[in-house]
Amino acid sequence: MVHWLTLEEAARYLKVSKPTLYRWITTEHVRAYGLAVGRGYRLKRQDLDELLQQPHLRLKELQPRMAEFYVYSGANAEFREIAIMVRDASMGLGGWPRQVVERSLAQAESSNPVLTFRGRLIRQARTALTEWLVVRDGRQTVALELSRLVPLAESGRATTEDMDRLRELVAETMTWAGIETYDPGTAGWANRAAAALRAAI
Repeated sequence: MVHWLTLEEAARYLKVSKPTLYRWITTEHVRAYGLAVGRGYRLKRQDLDELLQQPHLRLKELQPRMAEFYVYSGANAEFREIAIMVRDASMGLGGWPRQVVERSLAQAESSNPVLTFRGRLIRQARTALTEWLVVRDGRQTVALELSRLVPLAESGRATTEDMDRLRELVAETMTWAGIETYDPGTAGWANRAAAALRAAI
């Protein structure tokens, strides 16, 4: 549940003066939401807590914050590009090379100062996307190994070592796919391997 604060409440919460808080709002150091009727602002206590503590956010936690209308619509193109990468990566759809992600992050960091709330989101996105790249690249390596071993096993040309490694990889990738049990002694292991390969890619 969102806990909204007035300017006065937010200033007391942060233990700063109201003019200081207003200056932080105008320089985008703090995110504030203008009221539709009349003048004034409201602030989310969660945003103020993040300003003070800088939490470590995962992609699925970061994505809604970056996609929030006020944040996304007022952002520059570099921020929007990272927001799209975070969205796609959180759904497992990102296929960009590591160099493209790094270049986009560097551009977004240079165009969104670290003291602004968008700048802080970009720095959190760097951590989350870097962690995601490590996992994704590891899965791609496994997928390449599976694509080599499955045809060998199906044709009967796999060595005992190949079969042992294949069983390990299938069990690992079936875990990624959310399949809880895997019995390598049952019939149809090649189909399981193929399913695991699809899950890894």
